[in-house]
Amino acid sequence: MENDEIDKMLNNYYKNLQTPVNIENIINNIPQKSIYKKRKIWWKISTVCAIFLMICTITFGKEIYLYILDRMAKVHEGIATAVNNEYYSEINMEYAESNNVGIKIDYILMDDYNLFLAFDTKYEINNVIYEARFEDLIITDENNNLIFCDDVDTYEEYCKESGKEVRTIPKDSITNGGYGIENIEPKENNVVTLYKLYSSQFPKSKELNIEIHTVELTTREETMSIEGVWKIKINLPENFYEREDIIYFVKDGSDRKANISIESAVITNTQTVVSYKGNSENYDSTQEGLEDKINSLLNGGGFYDEIWIENENGEKFETSATNDNYGTTYSADGTYKGKLPFSLTTYDLTDKLYLVIERDGVKYRINLVR
Repeated sequence: MENDEIDKMLNNYYKNLQTPVNIENIINNIPQKSIYKKRKIWWKISTVCAIFLMICTITFGKEIYLYILDRMAKVHEGIATAVNNEYYSEINMEYAESNNVGIKIDYILMDDYNLFLAFDTKYEINNVIYEARFEDLIITDENNNLIFCDDVDTYEEYCKESGKEVRTIPKDSITNGGYGIENIEPKENNVVTLYKLYSSQFPKSKELNIEIHTVELTTREETMSIEGVWKIKINLPENFYEREDIIYFVKDGSDRKANISIESAVITNTQTVVSYKGNSENYDSTQEGLEDKINSLLNGGGFYDEIWIENENGEKFETSATNDNYGTTYSADGTYKGKLPFSLTTYDLTDKLYLVIERDGVKYRINLVR
């Protein structure tokens, strides 16, 4: 194609653009010495507009992206460390569509103890959607492990199809009933909902299968219940299913002075879980004594007044309980056992770690090594 033909095509194209009046007046007042200069100005203006639009789109998208990750990180410091070290996955997928509602997953984070899913829900209603809930949500993996379900009918149908015995959902679900929901990005026709699922041991799944049959969408005026079928399959990244726990133990008996036995400290990408057992000092086995012990536990008491983990850099990591999978249980003979989570992650490790327990004004320092 000749240059004159290209110029003619571009000139016709730009003539049809809707230009703000003030900009059009400026261009029309340019001396007509060279039509090329005029075209050149049109070219520059359109280029600037295109770049501006692209920057706005990228900036808006990045703001949402950062906001989702920020909400994940606010759960506790261990999650924040994992996110800061890019231990999460952005999922590029199309919406699963049913009855004019689209659902997809934008981001996911998964290790032994935490599974976070950012659901992106859209519905063309010309109104701000403040909340989306999936009451019959069920999540399984490629081995048909029940990762999450909190609806009785959906659970019973899963058991029927899988040939499994129907039990209490929290006991059968890998999440043990521990989860939270947060709607974090309400806007017109769309909302992002963060599902925060917790477990004492998520499997090293390679894929997750998500199924939803009822979506509840809440605007300022109403809550709508929309039925359909939404099926989403996520192939998880290798660093999720090839993850390795790092285990520390007590090898010098430094836990005996604290009248406790530390069985292990298991460190993952998002937190540490310390397993322990021991005997209560001056244990009162009467009914009154047992009630006092229970009340003490309910008010945050137990075998310690304060407890934390330190690494060799002097960094301090507090407890990070997010659900009922952790805590201390006492037996009638005065023995106790339990698990406690801490915000220490694999990114914070040093050769030695120190579990520090303060009780009755005495500080016990327990040495942990691999």
